Amino acid sequence: MKKVHSPLSDNPTLWYQHMRQENPIYFDPDFTFFFGAKSGWQFFNHDDVKFAFSDHQSFSNEYIPSSGGDILGASLITTDPPRHRNLHALASKAFSPSVISRLEPWIREKCRQLISPFLKSGEMDFASSVAIPLPILTLARLLGVPDQNIQQLGKWTKAITGDPTVIGMEIYQDSMNGMGTFFMELIEERAQHPQTDLITDLVLAEVDGTKLSRLEILAFCITLITAGTETTEGWAILAMDTFIQYPEMQKHLISNPEDIPKALNEVLRFRSPVMCMTRIAKQDIELKGNYIKKNDLINLWIGSANLDPAVFPNPDIFDINRDNSKVLSFGYGIHYCIGAMLAKLEMRTLYEVIFQRMRDIRLQPETVLKRVPSTIVNSYQELPILFNT
Repeated sequence: MKKVHSPLSDNPTLWYQHMRQENPIYFDPDFTFFFGAKSGWQFFNHDDVKFAFSDHQSFSNEYIPSSGGDILGASLITTDPPRHRNLHALASKAFSPSVISRLEPWIREKCRQLISPFLKSGEMDFASSVAIPLPILTLARLLGVPDQNIQQLGKWTKAITGDPTVIGMEIYQDSMNGMGTFFMELIEERAQHPQTDLITDLVLAEVDGTKLSRLEILAFCITLITAGTETTEGWAILAMDTFIQYPEMQKHLISNPEDIPKALNEVLRFRSPVMCMTRIAKQDIELKGNYIKKNDLINLWIGSANLDPAVFPNPDIFDINRDNSKVLSFGYGIHYCIGAMLAKLEMRTLYEVIFQRMRDIRLQPETVLKRVPSTIVNSYQELPILFNT
């Protein structure tokens, strides 16, 4: 079996289409996961990806052992019921709508501050100037991270979410250790001196007399920073590139800002910023003639599932009025992304500000976009744009 494209190609959509048609379920002995493990099953069709999300008795989220050296093994996103249920209940208390909504005025002002320096010249690298800083600044504000540590957090995050075959596992582990040490010190400081931030809320959160352990809080902080920054910045970049490709959509959203959430939801389907999520087989499984063994790793290609014509008619057409209730970009079921509300708030606010201040947005001439070297996130390293005001 030949892979005519790869997830690191300029346009993974072509690869997704080929794999759905020719190899919707297959075992790739050469695929390297972000945490260093090699070889695993690849699922591409919507029904198979959704089934694996739903059946946590067969497809476990505990693919990183909690007893190993990787802190993420204690994370909310790498646990199964019943432990997941307890962690989710505790984290949800500290990640409530009231906590998120109190950030909106700050996010709106931060969006204005990021965009304003470029309004006179009418040009910027949208990635480095707006899309990359906004999510990490927002999460740092939410967690209570001091301003002087934000740049270093960004460097660690890029290393943890990058393609290990490109970046190297030594850098991944060093970054994980560095971030772990930093957050553990912050957690202990908040335990002694509570403040109005999410880390304090996590330290104090209690359900039925149970609190999160220090390791669980640490894993949650690292997961939130790594998943919440890279995916949201990818969403922002892909949305801007999509709106550039559809200039009539820019005009529509300027005149009809109430449609911005629908347009952003269609970007999630059309060009999913999260390409895939991982599972591990808890038992031997036979699925459509494929024999998956216990402890085999499985990659669920969300980006492909969101373009499956069996679920989304004419999937290659960008249509903000389509039914996107079956989009899997934030996961599905019990593991639906706990940070989805914050990501949607950031994106809605950002593009409301953009379309209030910017017109006729276009790529700078002769731009060649380069994708981020990651098997998790679909995004570009740079997005140089021109615009009118």
